[in-house]
Amino acid sequence: MNPETAEEAKRIASGIVKFSKNIKKTEVVVCPPILFISAVAEASKKTKVSIGAQDAFYEPKGAYTGSISVDMLKRIGVKYVILGHSERRELGETDELVNKKIKVCLKNNVTPIVCVGEKTRDAHGYYLAFMKKEIEHSLAGIKRKDLKDIVIAYEPVWAVGNKALKAISAEDLSEMVIYIKRTLADLFGQSAALSVRILYGGSVNKENAGEFFYGGGLSGLLVGRDSLDIKKFADIITLTEEAASKK
Repeated sequence: MNPETAEEAKRIASGIVKFSKNIKKTEVVVCPPILFISAVAEASKKTKVSIGAQDAFYEPKGAYTGSISVDMLKRIGVKYVILGHSERRELGETDELVNKKIKVCLKNNVTPIVCVGEKTRDAHGYYLAFMKKEIEHSLAGIKRKDLKDIVIAYEPVWAVGNKALKAISAEDLSEMVIYIKRTLADLFGQSAALSVRILYGGSVNKENAGEFFYGGGLSGLLVGRDSLDIKKFADIITLTEEAASKK
């Protein structure tokens, strides 16, 4: 629920739009609270910045008080929707609900950003089995041809939010990216797995953003707190642009 006002949302969006004019290799997506999407979409109209939403409902219409459909979001300029964020899962969102939402996003040509990640890490590697299960269940029934239209955001829960212990190390992240792609390859085949963009989210800041691209395979970042500070977010965009230029 940040920022708290439409004015602040427009101010941040306008700053990001202004900075992004010279970006060539990086796609910037801003996902404000639903109430402010129209205002932010207006501020970023005909620019390089795309608009996303933080969640959506899986039914197209009906008596679902408080819910927002993917079609409603698309009509006001939304191109991406974050699904299964750890904070949503903490409130009870299941893999099955995420799966339904992914399918309706694909049907409406809106790109789902599907969040996956373990709550804790253990020396025995049980968290890898958890990750595999979460990916399998979230993507159940998805067609191979549609995989390229899905973005996977790896966000280990222990690295997310104000109570985060720390960000993941670049080496561990590189291993997780490989593991996610291997899991996708087992489900959909090698070529389909390689078409998926993988992001990392969890205590991302300008000090560590550049390191996360170590080892290759990572497509971008899902930024939390520092996305509310135009200067900090601009620095992260710059680091991402530099990483993209080296590919």
